[in-house]
Amino acid sequence: LATLESAKGVKHRHLASVLQVVRDVDPQSLPEGVTVPTAGGVAIAEFLPVATLRAQLEAGPLNPAKAVAWTVRLAESVQALHQAGGVHGAISLRSVVAEPEGRKIAPVLSQLVAQPVGAFCPPERLRGSVETSADDVWALHAVLFAMLTREAPFKGGARDALLKAMLTGRPKPLSAFGIDEPVLDEILMRGLIGEKRRRVTDLPELVQTLDGWERDRTVMPPKRPASPRPASRGLADIVGGTAQGASRDDGVV
Repeated sequence: LATLESAKGVKHRHLASVLQVVRDVDPQSLPEGVTVPTAGGVAIAEFLPVATLRAQLEAGPLNPAKAVAWTVRLAESVQALHQAGGVHGAISLRSVVAEPEGRKIAPVLSQLVAQPVGAFCPPERLRGSVETSADDVWALHAVLFAMLTREAPFKGGARDALLKAMLTGRPKPLSAFGIDEPVLDEILMRGLIGEKRRRVTDLPELVQTLDGWERDRTVMPPKRPASPRPASRGLADIVGGTAQGASRDDGVV
Protein backbone atom coordinates (compact mmCIF):
# COMPACT_ATOMS: atom_id res chain seq x y z
CA LEU A 1 0.00 0.00 0.00
CA ALA A 2 2.88 2.38 0.70
CA THR A 3 4.18 1.87 -2.84
CA LEU A 4 0.73 2.40 -4.31
CA GLU A 5 0.21 5.56 -2.26
CA SER A 6 3.30 7.01 -3.93
CA ALA A 7 1.76 6.23 -7.32
CA LYS A 8 -1.65 7.72 -6.45
CA GLY A 9 -2.65 10.50 -8.78
CA VAL A 10 0.20 9.98 -11.25
CA LYS A 11 -1.22 10.68 -14.70
CA HIS A 12 0.20 9.64 -18.05
CA ARG A 13 -1.50 8.81 -21.32
CA HIS A 14 0.03 5.31 -21.25
CA LEU A 15 -0.82 4.58 -17.60
CA ALA A 16 -4.01 3.60 -15.80
CA SER A 17 -3.90 5.73 -12.67
CA VAL A 18 -4.20 4.66 -9.06
CA LEU A 19 -7.19 6.70 -7.93
CA GLN A 20 -7.32 6.06 -4.20
CA VAL A 21 -5.73 4.05 -1.40
CA VAL A 22 -7.98 3.37 1.59
CA ARG A 23 -6.50 1.93 4.77
CA ASP A 24 -9.57 2.12 7.02
CA VAL A 25 -12.03 -0.10 5.15
CA ASP A 26 -15.58 -0.87 6.22
CA PRO A 27 -15.92 -4.67 5.78
CA GLN A 28 -19.58 -4.18 4.78
CA SER A 29 -18.47 -2.18 1.73
CA LEU A 30 -16.56 -5.11 0.20
CA PRO A 31 -18.05 -7.71 -2.16
CA GLU A 32 -19.21 -10.95 -0.60
CA GLY A 33 -16.32 -13.28 0.16
CA VAL A 34 -13.68 -10.52 0.00
CA THR A 35 -11.70 -9.78 3.15
CA VAL A 36 -8.88 -7.39 3.94
CA PRO A 37 -5.98 -8.67 6.09
CA THR A 38 -5.08 -7.01 9.36
CA ALA A 39 -3.34 -3.67 8.73
CA GLY A 40 -4.26 -4.03 5.07
CA GLY A 41 -6.36 -1.81 2.87
CA VAL A 42 -7.84 -1.33 -0.57
CA ALA A 43 -6.34 0.35 -3.62
CA ILE A 44 -8.57 1.54 -6.45
CA ALA A 45 -7.23 1.99 -9.97
CA GLU A 46 -8.65 3.13 -13.28
CA PHE A 47 -10.38 0.20 -14.98
CA LEU A 48 -9.74 -0.70 -18.62
CA PRO A 49 -11.96 -3.64 -19.69
CA VAL A 50 -10.19 -4.47 -22.94
CA ALA A 51 -7.72 -6.89 -24.53
CA THR A 52 -4.30 -7.35 -22.97
CA LEU A 53 -1.01 -7.67 -24.80
CA ARG A 54 -0.95 -11.34 -23.89
CA ALA A 55 -4.22 -11.89 -25.77
CA GLN A 56 -3.04 -9.88 -28.76
CA LEU A 57 0.16 -11.89 -29.11
CA GLU A 58 -1.88 -15.06 -29.61
CA ALA A 59 -2.42 -13.80 -33.17
CA GLY A 60 1.34 -13.37 -33.77
CA PRO A 61 4.38 -11.34 -32.69
CA LEU A 62 4.78 -7.63 -33.25
CA ASN A 63 7.23 -6.33 -35.83
CA PRO A 64 10.41 -4.86 -34.28
CA ALA A 65 9.54 -1.22 -35.03
CA LYS A 66 6.15 -1.44 -33.33
CA ALA A 67 7.49 -3.49 -30.40
CA VAL A 68 10.21 -0.92 -29.70
CA ALA A 69 7.80 2.02 -30.05
CA TRP A 70 5.41 0.39 -27.57
CA THR A 71 8.23 -0.35 -25.14
CA VAL A 72 9.34 3.29 -25.23
CA ARG A 73 5.78 4.41 -24.48
CA LEU A 74 5.53 1.99 -21.57
CA ALA A 75 8.91 3.16 -20.29
CA GLU A 76 7.68 6.75 -20.32
CA SER A 77 4.69 5.80 -18.17
CA VAL A 78 6.93 3.86 -15.77
CA GLN A 79 9.26 6.85 -15.55
CA ALA A 80 6.34 8.98 -14.40
CA LEU A 81 5.69 6.43 -11.65
CA HIS A 82 9.33 6.36 -10.57
CA GLN A 83 9.60 10.14 -10.47
CA ALA A 84 6.70 10.17 -8.01
CA GLY A 85 8.42 7.58 -5.83
CA GLY A 86 6.23 4.70 -6.99
CA VAL A 87 7.08 1.30 -8.44
CA HIS A 88 4.80 -0.89 -10.55
CA GLY A 89 6.41 -4.21 -9.61
CA ALA A 90 4.16 -6.44 -11.72
CA ILE A 91 4.74 -5.49 -15.37
CA SER A 92 4.05 -8.39 -17.72
CA LEU A 93 2.02 -9.19 -20.83
CA ARG A 94 -1.04 -9.40 -18.58
CA SER A 95 -0.69 -5.87 -17.25
CA VAL A 96 -0.32 -4.17 -20.64
CA VAL A 97 -3.55 -3.14 -22.37
CA ALA A 98 -3.11 -3.46 -26.12
CA GLU A 99 -6.46 -2.10 -27.29
CA PRO A 100 -7.61 0.66 -24.91
CA GLU A 101 -11.01 2.21 -25.38
CA GLY A 102 -11.81 5.85 -25.84
CA ARG A 103 -9.00 8.36 -26.30
CA LYS A 104 -6.25 6.25 -24.79
CA ILE A 105 -3.29 5.54 -27.04
CA ALA A 106 -1.97 1.98 -27.04
CA PRO A 107 -0.36 0.54 -25.07
CA VAL A 108 -1.58 1.40 -21.57
CA LEU A 109 0.02 -0.01 -18.44
CA SER A 110 -2.62 -1.12 -15.96
CA GLN A 111 -2.15 -1.39 -12.22
CA LEU A 112 -3.51 -3.84 -9.64
CA VAL A 113 -5.07 -6.20 -12.18
CA ALA A 114 -2.28 -8.77 -12.62
CA GLN A 115 0.03 -10.42 -10.12
CA PRO A 116 3.81 -10.52 -10.79
CA VAL A 117 4.83 -13.18 -13.32
CA GLY A 118 8.04 -15.09 -12.61
CA ALA A 119 9.98 -14.62 -15.85
CA PHE A 120 9.16 -10.90 -15.84
CA CYS A 121 10.75 -10.47 -12.40
CA PRO A 122 14.54 -10.28 -11.90
CA PRO A 123 16.41 -12.95 -9.91
CA GLU A 124 16.62 -10.85 -6.75
CA ARG A 125 12.82 -10.55 -6.71
CA LEU A 126 12.45 -14.32 -7.02
CA ARG A 127 14.75 -14.61 -4.01
CA GLY A 128 12.27 -12.60 -1.96
CA SER A 129 13.42 -8.99 -2.27
CA VAL A 130 10.78 -6.26 -2.21
CA GLU A 131 9.92 -4.58 -5.50
CA THR A 132 12.22 -1.81 -6.71
CA SER A 133 12.49 0.41 -9.76
CA ALA A 134 15.09 -2.02 -11.18
CA ASP A 135 12.35 -4.68 -11.32
CA ASP A 136 10.38 -2.53 -13.74
CA VAL A 137 13.42 -2.09 -16.00
CA TRP A 138 13.95 -5.87 -16.15
CA ALA A 139 10.25 -6.36 -16.86
CA LEU A 140 10.27 -3.90 -19.76
CA HIS A 141 13.16 -5.80 -21.37
CA ALA A 142 11.23 -9.05 -20.85
CA VAL A 143 8.04 -7.59 -22.33
CA LEU A 144 9.95 -6.38 -25.40
CA PHE A 145 11.48 -9.83 -25.83
CA ALA A 146 8.02 -11.42 -25.59
CA MET A 147 6.49 -8.95 -28.06
CA LEU A 148 9.10 -10.02 -30.61
CA THR A 149 9.13 -13.76 -29.92
CA ARG A 150 5.83 -14.58 -28.18
CA GLU A 151 7.93 -16.27 -25.49
CA ALA A 152 9.20 -15.31 -22.06
CA PRO A 153 12.98 -14.79 -22.00
CA PHE A 154 13.47 -17.54 -19.40
CA LYS A 155 11.56 -20.70 -18.59
CA GLY A 156 11.28 -22.92 -15.55
CA GLY A 157 8.54 -25.10 -14.12
CA ALA A 158 9.25 -23.94 -10.57
CA ARG A 159 10.86 -20.91 -8.97
CA ASP A 160 14.22 -22.61 -8.36
CA ALA A 161 14.42 -23.82 -11.96
CA LEU A 162 13.53 -20.38 -13.28
CA LEU A 163 16.06 -18.73 -10.99
CA LYS A 164 18.79 -21.13 -12.15
CA ALA A 165 17.99 -20.37 -15.79
CA MET A 166 18.30 -16.65 -15.12
CA LEU A 167 21.58 -16.90 -13.24
CA THR A 168 23.36 -19.42 -15.45
CA GLY A 169 21.95 -18.83 -18.92
CA ARG A 170 20.93 -16.23 -21.45
CA PRO A 171 17.72 -15.78 -23.44
CA LYS A 172 17.64 -17.23 -26.93
CA PRO A 173 19.02 -14.79 -29.50
CA LEU A 174 16.48 -13.10 -31.74
CA SER A 175 18.05 -14.88 -34.71
CA ALA A 176 16.63 -18.14 -33.31
CA PHE A 177 13.18 -16.68 -34.05
CA GLY A 178 14.11 -15.52 -37.54
CA ILE A 179 14.65 -11.90 -36.48
CA ASP A 180 17.77 -10.29 -37.94
CA GLU A 181 18.27 -7.44 -35.48
CA PRO A 182 21.70 -7.79 -33.82
CA VAL A 183 21.60 -4.33 -32.20
CA LEU A 184 18.18 -4.96 -30.69
CA ASP A 185 19.40 -8.37 -29.55
CA GLU A 186 22.33 -6.70 -27.74
CA ILE A 187 19.97 -4.24 -26.03
CA LEU A 188 17.81 -7.09 -24.76
CA MET A 189 20.74 -9.15 -23.52
CA ARG A 190 22.09 -6.20 -21.53
CA GLY A 191 18.82 -5.90 -19.64
CA LEU A 192 18.32 -9.61 -18.97
CA ILE A 193 21.61 -10.51 -17.27
CA GLY A 194 21.18 -12.43 -14.03
CA GLU A 195 23.95 -10.58 -12.20
CA LYS A 196 22.48 -7.24 -11.21
CA ARG A 197 25.73 -5.24 -11.18
CA ARG A 198 26.27 -6.07 -14.88
CA ARG A 199 22.68 -5.48 -15.93
CA VAL A 200 20.95 -2.36 -17.23
CA THR A 201 18.84 -1.22 -14.28
CA ASP A 202 18.51 2.45 -15.21
CA LEU A 203 15.31 3.32 -17.06
CA PRO A 204 16.76 6.34 -18.95
CA GLU A 205 19.54 4.08 -20.28
CA LEU A 206 16.95 1.70 -21.73
CA VAL A 207 15.01 4.56 -23.33
CA GLN A 208 18.22 6.05 -24.76
CA THR A 209 19.34 2.78 -26.36
CA LEU A 210 15.91 2.13 -27.86
CA ASP A 211 15.76 5.68 -29.18
CA GLY A 212 19.18 5.13 -30.76
CA TRP A 213 17.93 1.93 -32.40
CA GLU A 214 14.95 3.77 -33.86
CA ARG A 215 17.33 6.35 -35.38
CA ASP A 216 19.78 3.81 -36.79
CA ARG A 217 19.32 0.06 -36.45
CA THR A 218 22.95 -0.67 -37.38
CA VAL A 219 24.76 1.26 -34.63
CA MET A 220 25.58 -0.68 -31.48
CA PRO A 221 25.02 1.16 -28.19
CA PRO A 222 28.23 2.31 -26.46
CA LYS A 223 30.06 -0.25 -24.37
CA ARG A 224 28.95 -0.12 -20.75
CA PRO A 225 31.57 0.53 -18.06
CA ALA A 226 32.26 -2.44 -15.83
CA SER A 227 30.64 -2.12 -12.42
CA PRO A 228 33.01 -2.73 -9.50
CA ARG A 229 32.41 -5.79 -7.41
CA PRO A 230 31.08 -4.99 -3.93
CA ALA A 231 33.70 -5.21 -1.19
CA SER A 232 33.56 -8.37 0.88
CA ARG A 233 32.02 -7.95 4.31
CA GLY A 234 32.14 -9.88 7.53
CA LEU A 235 29.13 -11.42 9.20
CA ALA A 236 29.09 -8.64 11.80
CA ASP A 237 28.84 -6.02 9.05
CA ILE A 238 25.96 -7.84 7.35
CA VAL A 239 24.01 -8.39 10.56
CA GLY A 240 24.70 -4.84 11.68
CA GLY A 241 23.45 -3.47 8.40
CA THR A 242 20.28 -5.52 8.71
CA ALA A 243 19.61 -4.26 12.22
CA GLN A 244 19.87 -0.68 11.02
CA GLY A 245 17.43 -1.30 8.19
CA ALA A 246 19.98 -0.63 5.45
CA SER A 247 18.97 -1.87 2.00
CA ARG A 248 21.28 -4.43 0.43
CA ASP A 249 21.53 -6.77 -2.49
CA ASP A 250 23.92 -9.45 -1.24
CA GLY A 251 21.47 -12.34 -1.54
CA VAL A 252 21.81 -13.26 2.14
CA VAL A 253 18.63 -14.68 3.61
